[in-house]
Amino acid sequence: MAGALPNLTAMVMAEVHAATDPTLGWCNSQTEFEFTLDLLLDGIERAAR
Repeated sequence: MAGALPNLTAMVMAEVHAATDPTLGWCNSQTEFEFTLDLLLDGIERAAR
């Protein structure tokens, strides 16, 4: 695949995280959802002040 699509392969390899890392595992939807929700709620709280 790297020979046929070198740029796409490089982009995917830059995003692959260690599978054993619970906070940045490959496509850990629950962790990503909680992180994004925390960011949104913090932003809303700051805007309300």
